[in-house]
Amino acid sequence: MKIEKLSEYSVKITLTGKDLSDYGIRYDSWDSQSAAGFLLSVSEKIKEKTGKDITSEKLYVEIFSRINSCLIFVSFPSKSTRKIRKELIVCTFPDFESLKSFCRKIHDEFPEMIYSDSLYYSSCTLRLILEISSECRCFAENFAGAGTVSEYDAVAQASTREYYVCAEPFNAVEKIAKL
Repeated sequence: MKIEKLSEYSVKITLTGKDLSDYGIRYDSWDSQSAAGFLLSVSEKIKEKTGKDITSEKLYVEIFSRINSCLIFVSFPSKSTRKIRKELIVCTFPDFESLKSFCRKIHDEFPEMIYSDSLYYSSCTLRLILEISSECRCFAENFAGAGTVSEYDAVAQASTREYYVCAEPFNAVEKIAKL
């Protein structure tokens, strides 16, 4: 097997007939799942050769059969070209201490995944409205502690306008985390 780094975002793998036999690769039964399993099995070799850990990447794979050999081209988009999915969530907290704990955790762990944030209060609760990357939402739910995390849908927007007062329109997480 020969692994070549073609660019920062692509590699070429050349398999000989012996490699095909060693990995149990047969073209008549080699589907997407088999190709994914093969790439996972050689991911450490790819990392050693290229310095790139492909296990956490979205991969584009092209496989070309040759007489007694095979060429595999693997490419993955750069982080900067990936489309980031954002979503609005509302985090509601019963007291300032639980809000502050949440803000410190999310600010320390994922500051780059917060695109906008604002703080509201009512007589009973504190409400943090976050625009975050979709990947960050599960972490927000785990960090919420005594708070709750839900989608900032039309009902949540209407109740925020009706029952809450804006305390901090911008950078609320950072400001609270630094208290």
